[in-house]
Amino acid sequence: MANDNHVVYAKNLTDVFYYLKTIQGLKILGSGTAEQHLHFSEQLALDQTALFLRNIEELKQIDKKERYIDFGSASTLSSMIDVGRKKLPSVLYEALISTANPLVRNIATLGGNICSNERKMTLFAPLLALDAKLEFKSSMQDSLFIPVSKFEEIKPLHILSRIRVPIEDWDVAIFKKLGPAGGITSESASFTFLAQSEKGILSDVRIAFCGIVSLRSDELENRLIGTRLPLSPKLKNEVLEAAAIDFFNQSGFADPPLHPILHSQYVELLEYALDMLS
Repeated sequence: MANDNHVVYAKNLTDVFYYLKTIQGLKILGSGTAEQHLHFSEQLALDQTALFLRNIEELKQIDKKERYIDFGSASTLSSMIDVGRKKLPSVLYEALISTANPLVRNIATLGGNICSNERKMTLFAPLLALDAKLEFKSSMQDSLFIPVSKFEEIKPLHILSRIRVPIEDWDVAIFKKLGPAGGITSESASFTFLAQSEKGILSDVRIAFCGIVSLRSDELENRLIGTRLPLSPKLKNEVLEAAAIDFFNQSGFADPPLHPILHSQYVELLEYALDMLS
């Protein structure tokens, strides 16, 4: 590659951990599709080496259990779709089929979508709302699960190895992708809303909005949990006002700044979701 950049492919996890320990500044990639909107060589510093994980069979396994499904981090988006609409959480399935096009989905990996450095990609919002967990490995024996909500960056000498997605029934499940269909821009983001009720009482609510910023407010969700359905107009308006303020406060940390349209779209989507509970 130009500028003395190099690419290596690991055949198994033993190779991965060997390269992590012996190559300084190694950049880990799933398939590189998350970087497609910039020239690939611009993603690597001079003399930096990229390690691709997409050919490692251990990281491509998909294992469905009764209450959750485990995806290897090198699972392609197409292989996840092949699990079937009825066997996946609906918001995750909708996010998958809304991502790129079939050709890209055949190559793009789940781990690459999660670990993009520049922004939260399409799948992050549904995974955040579903309380998915990420498994990180630093050796063949050492692994650690953390919630998606706690993920900031991959620690040195670690790789994302597995993603555990809970399987639950939801009375209301909404996923919306914002921005142009053909790519990722400053207007791109994804929204997920989940709600469950028992005997007319709202028992669980999850609201996630991800793009340049990642937003999920425990305070906002707790304000709704425990309320009787249908929602009163007064409570709905209070929640929308609080959500608008929360979004405004979070956007102050965005770099680059959020596109102005995202604020209004977030509030409008939340209003649409709350109307389904009213």
